[in-house]
This record gives sequence, C-alpha cells and structure tokens, in this order.
Amino acid sequence: MATTIVTVGEYKGAKATAKNLITTQILDISSGEAASSAFNASTRKVRISSDVAIRFLIGDSVTAAVASDQYLGADQYEYHDVDEGSGWVVSAIQHA
Repeated sequence: MATTIVTVGEYKGAKATAKNLITTQILDISSGEAASSAFNASTRKVRISSDVAIRFLIGDSVTAAVASDQYLGADQYEYHDVDEGSGWVVSAIQHA
C-alpha cells in the first residue's frame, strides 16, 4: 500500500514565504486519521496540502477528523492563519 501524506508547513509572520518557513510536518494518513504535533510558538500561518482528497480540522482542541469536516481536494493546498503561541494542531483523514 502506498503512503498517503498530508503536509503541514508552518510560517512565522503574515506571509508564507520560504524565508518565513519554520518547519514542515508530514502526517501519514495511509491507515486512518493522523494529527500533527502542536504548532511552533512562532507560527502565524500554516499551509495544508495532500496528495489525495482529505477531510481536516485545525484548532486548539481538535479531535479526530471525520468525513463531515473541512474538505481539501487531491493535489490542492490551503493557507490558514493561526494564533501565535496557540499550540493548535491539524487532524486529517483521507476522504472516502
């Protein structure tokens, strides 16, 4: 079975540029739901992308993503602003 991943890029400042990239987290959702580690305290924006269609949640008290959560199509990406120092996470699952 091929690995199915969700990529979460964390950026400092209001612009998601290579200069502002703090770190990138890779979530393996091949076997089901996966959650990121808490965002870096300096993170202000995240970029979520995936090689398959997914459902995801983003926030401070996120539980496991389910089929009715926010949708992101395969090979697409979205940017989301986050509260600096919030400790937010992303939870994702492959869309059926």
